[in-house]
Amino acid sequence: MNHQALLRAVVESAAFYELSSDHVIDPDVAVAQLEQLSAILQELGSSERQELIRCAREMAAAEALRSGQTPRVEFLSSIGDALGWS
Repeated sequence: MNHQALLRAVVESAAFYELSSDHVIDPDVAVAQLEQLSAILQELGSSERQELIRCAREMAAAEALRSGQTPRVEFLSSIGDALGWS
């Protein structure tokens, strides 16, 4: 199994729920889904959480090179906060 692909998929899902505009997804649904994702990810161990955070930061760095400092880059850089891990 491609572990990195799974990590990127989780990060992309979180970014979608956090950053999509109100006309793309109902804000209440987005919050509920991000909270559900966060609750499931609470089952991860510390090293697994750090691996997900590292993956998100690598994604942020690559995107920052392409697009500069965007809200998406900021979210990816601080995904641990969004998931309640701080």
